Order: sequence, then structure tokens, then C-alpha cells
Amino acid sequence: MIKFMAARMLAMGITSIFMAIVIGIILYLPRPLPGVTEDFSKPEQELEGLVAKKYWVGVLKEELNYVQGLPQGEALQYYPNRSLLRELKYEQGKLHGVIKEYYEKEGFRPMSMKYRLSGLLAPSMRVRGDIKALWHYEQGKKHGPYQSFYKGGGLKEEGDYLEGKKHGVFKKYAEIGTLKSEKFYLNGKKVKQGDLEPNLI
Repeated sequence: MIKFMAARMLAMGITSIFMAIVIGIILYLPRPLPGVTEDFSKPEQELEGLVAKKYWVGVLKEELNYVQGLPQGEALQYYPNRSLLRELKYEQGKLHGVIKEYYEKEGFRPMSMKYRLSGLLAPSMRVRGDIKALWHYEQGKKHGPYQSFYKGGGLKEEGDYLEGKKHGVFKKYAEIGTLKSEKFYLNGKKVKQGDLEPNLI
């Protein structure tokens, strides 16, 4: 009898824990937003307005605006814990402008979507970790200065792109700030320093 009651109490305890987990998931999973498309059964070219993409567990992965079936303007990508992964900009469906990538903000708790209004998350509400990388894009191609950073802010690597290809000097740094290496590129091909134009060194 005692063994039966102990087994029954254990089963009830496990059931209670399972229910608590389910309720927690329901409370903290993102809610559909008014005026936001979450149905991707239709082709991308038919999408219009703010579109929300999610991870398989339902947590928000990306928010972006569509105009006549093409991404347009600012877009946001998130880690599963809802801290910001990237801030992107599109022009007529192609990446264009400064792209920022962040390290994951550790310990950040996913925010309930029931307190959200329609539209991209406001800059003041975005939870960011340390900056990880900065790119410049023109019409879908990397073009211009590039920098990556160690967690904490120290410069890790820098260089330039020309129409999607490495062009000029790419420098890598140790966390203490000393130069680790230099590599030289001409239209994406690795070359010797003497092969570069003086203004690229």
C-alpha cells in the first residue's frame, strides 16, 4: 500500500512538472501580431507588409517588411532567447547599407509577445549583446569597410570589400590589440603586398 501511494505521488509530481513546463511555454511563446503575416504557405512574391519568421518552437526568428513581394527597409533577426542577432537593411529585395551583427545576450529571457504592438521592435526595446561585426552592402553585395570584434569590444579583423570580393589589406588582431597577420587581396584573389596599388596598403 505504501509503495502504491509513493508511486502515485511520484506520478502526480511528474505530471505537475510537465503541466508547469507546458504552461510556461504557452505564456512565453510569441503571439501573432495584428497585421503581421505568419503564413508561408504562399510564395514569397505574394507577401506584403510586415512578415514574422519563427524557429520551429515558435520563437520569433526574423521580422522584415515586404513591398510587392520583396524585402524593403529595416529587418531584424533574433537568437532563440530573443536577444538581437542582426540588424539589416534591404532595398528592393537586396541587402543595402550597414549590417550589424551582435553576440548573444546571455541570460536574456524571451519576452511575451502579448505586450507587443504591430511593427518592428522599437530600437529602445531591442536587447543587444556586444557588437560582433559590421558590414557595408550595396545592392546585395559586400562593398566597403568590414570589421569584426571580440566579445568585449576589441577589434578582431578589418578590411574592405569591392563588389562582394575582398580587396586590399585584411588585418587580424589579438585580443590584447597587437597585429597578428596581414593578408593582401586584389578582386578577391590573395596576392603579395607588392601587387597592390599604394592607396590600398
